[in-house]
Amino acid sequence: MLNLIKAFKQAIENDAKVENRELYDIMTITMIRGGKRMKITDVRVKLVESDSRLRGVATITFDDAFVVHDIRIIEGENGIFVAMPSKKTPNGTFRDIAHPIHGDMRKLIEEAIVQAYEDVKNNPPQE
Repeated sequence: MLNLIKAFKQAIENDAKVENRELYDIMTITMIRGGKRMKITDVRVKLVESDSRLRGVATITFDDAFVVHDIRIIEGENGIFVAMPSKKTPNGTFRDIAHPIHGDMRKLIEEAIVQAYEDVKNNPPQE
């Protein structure tokens, strides 16, 4: 963590003498992005036929660089909702493996996945 802070300070003060180029590049990219949210560049949905509430499984890609698999599309009492990938902990509860931190990003992800689900459901791929 101290290396990250040091690289950040160097990025702000000057870029002439940088000890850790990789951390410096990460911080520079972050500063250039200006905290903008990541762009969803691909959403893929596979429909699931079952007696359960599971209706599909999605994969979402961000900035053509980061992918999240196994996002579940579930039919709830109030309609379709998205459940992020999770794993079962030793005490029997489930914990998300990957998830958005902010509500606006969660909404963006949910809307993209639900739209892709509706598109695939209404126009199934020809085999």
